[in-house]
Amino acid sequence: MQATPCMFACGAAHVAGPYDGRAMPFMIRIQPLVGWCYRRLAHLIRVQNKEVRMQTASRNSGFTLIELMIVVVIVGILAMIALPIYENHVIRGNRSAAQAAMMDIANRQQQHLLANRVYAIQAELNYPLGTEVSGHYGYGITVDNNPADGTPMPSFTITFTPTGRQAKDGVLTLNSQGVKTPAEKWQR
Repeated sequence: MQATPCMFACGAAHVAGPYDGRAMPFMIRIQPLVGWCYRRLAHLIRVQNKEVRMQTASRNSGFTLIELMIVVVIVGILAMIALPIYENHVIRGNRSAAQAAMMDIANRQQQHLLANRVYAIQAELNYPLGTEVSGHYGYGITVDNNPADGTPMPSFTITFTPTGRQAKDGVLTLNSQGVKTPAEKWQR
């Protein structure tokens, strides 16, 4: 049998069949060649289409600049709303810790008064602030054990002064009579 080159340029050499190419009619001679070339061509087209689809998919898998800008704007708006709320929540939490420490100092002062008949000065009391309070507040205790105004009871005032980011919260005070200032900060 004689191999003939493909007329469809698929690069293959085909066998014409059991007859020699001259004795067969044209359609009988070309039919096996057409079928094989058609299958080969269809396969090449499928492979090429698959590659095109993969390239298109890889090009379309990213984000456009507009989409990224929209996301940045939305995140910015959420941050503008959420950050002040979060900061206020942290400030209130730090204030609550400081108020608890002030109440503890006031209780220790009352115990010292019962045991010694005078209030303790800050150095005598030796009260260590916890790390959650000391990083945001400094404190001082003012004691008047010899009142000149004629009242028989000594008195004290505890003052917590905020520092750093807590500074915008304002000074907290508590005295021996239980008066807490500013009142609006103690109610929340």
